[in-house]
Amino acid sequence: MTSTDTTLDALVHDLDRGRSVDMWVLVHQLVDAAGDPKAGEAALRALSSARPGAWTRIDDEVRSHSAYRGTGKRWRAVVAAARHGEDPLAVLLAACSHDGREREAALSAPAMRLPSLLPVLMIRATDWAAPVRRKARAVLEQVAPDPGRAAAMALHLRERWRGQDVMDALLGELHDAPEATLHRLRADGDRRVRRLAYRIWLDGRAGLEEAVAAAMTEPDTVCRRLAVADAVARAVRDARTDLLEHLLTSRSAPTRADALTGLVTLGRPERGRAFLADRSAAVRAVAQWAVRRAGGDPAEEYRAALDAGGPRTAALIAGLAECGGRDDARRMPPFLGHERVRVRAEAVRAVRLLGGPVEQAAELIADPSPRVVREVERALGPSSAVPSPELLWSLLDDGERPYHVRLAAAGRLTRRDTATRVEAVLRLLMSGDAVLWKRGADEWDRLARDSTAFYGAVTPPARERLAALITAAGPVLGPRRADWLRLWLGLPR
Repeated sequence: MTSTDTTLDALVHDLDRGRSVDMWVLVHQLVDAAGDPKAGEAALRALSSARPGAWTRIDDEVRSHSAYRGTGKRWRAVVAAARHGEDPLAVLLAACSHDGREREAALSAPAMRLPSLLPVLMIRATDWAAPVRRKARAVLEQVAPDPGRAAAMALHLRERWRGQDVMDALLGELHDAPEATLHRLRADGDRRVRRLAYRIWLDGRAGLEEAVAAAMTEPDTVCRRLAVADAVARAVRDARTDLLEHLLTSRSAPTRADALTGLVTLGRPERGRAFLADRSAAVRAVAQWAVRRAGGDPAEEYRAALDAGGPRTAALIAGLAECGGRDDARRMPPFLGHERVRVRAEAVRAVRLLGGPVEQAAELIADPSPRVVREVERALGPSSAVPSPELLWSLLDDGERPYHVRLAAAGRLTRRDTATRVEAVLRLLMSGDAVLWKRGADEWDRLARDSTAFYGAVTPPARERLAALITAAGPVLGPRRADWLRLWLGLPR
């Protein structure tokens, strides 16, 4: 959808956010603003917040514009103004010209050293024309760009053929940058810049306590993982169990898992017992390994805790499902009726993982929680004989049931024999409910594409029932689909 607001600010804003923008209008506005000091200043101000991808789009479009309008009076005026070097916007536009000589000449203008023109200067440093490229890199060495903006642009340009050279030059500068600069970049709003700064900072410049602090507070997931990996490795190397204990208090599950691994590596496997009931499966896996390293049996620990009615019941059930045996499935029925949703869901999951009889969990397909019903669906698999068809039909037809229950019942019915499958589709289509009708339409499409759907025999009672249903569903199906269905079922048309 093309932007309806054609002001330069709005066009750049939409371009930044990946919306459809009329680039021809944008470039024309830039060209028209060149030569007018007030309009040019406003245009540069609008471009000052543009992201790297927007700058490369603008560069491509100006080049196309200049190639098409290169002999026009307006473009010649822009190039002339750029040669005098007094109009920054004209210099910017000339630096994007399709003519390499015009691009190279624009790079010599004093305005090219302005911070607002840094993105186009960096783009020219990757130019295909060697003279332009060399000139741009020489100018870059003479300016002191904002590190954050330069890093964002370099990270975008490094995917270009010659962009890695610009990236390497920036990396050299950032490795030698003051601590205050890296500190600022580690809080940059651009995640790519933030992560680059973290990698440089953790490459021998961060103190151990500083890395631990970053691991505990950094909101960006990638940066936090970098800090955690560095902090844990050095804490293990220096035998700093105090710092690993501090990391164990993190709200981040991967951080806790790495810290516990570090403690076990340092000969503290007994710490694993306290984390057997962690909410995170990754942390529980490390805790179970730690208990085994300490000579214990994690499954026995889980059984004892459940028998004692310990806290974190859901996590205890999940842990037992991860390392218990088939006999432990017999412990699950009391938890299938638990008041807490997470406990019921984990109990159903445990029945599945431990190989218990699915009949134990089948009736929970009517559970008020979608989470529990999803686990029941996984436990039952694609072709279970339970729940009974009678229960499924009653759930499907009960308008008081929540959608997730009625849809789950419909899903089980459409996995059964031909007659049941067709009946379920027809009843969904005739339900008069938009959600159920959509499910019925989707099932109809699958039915029509499935060449084996009608291979099963249909009993005479089912044939009579389906004939009546097809007639009743005539207004929904239409004559063509109704006749097709009768043909495949062997019914009179």
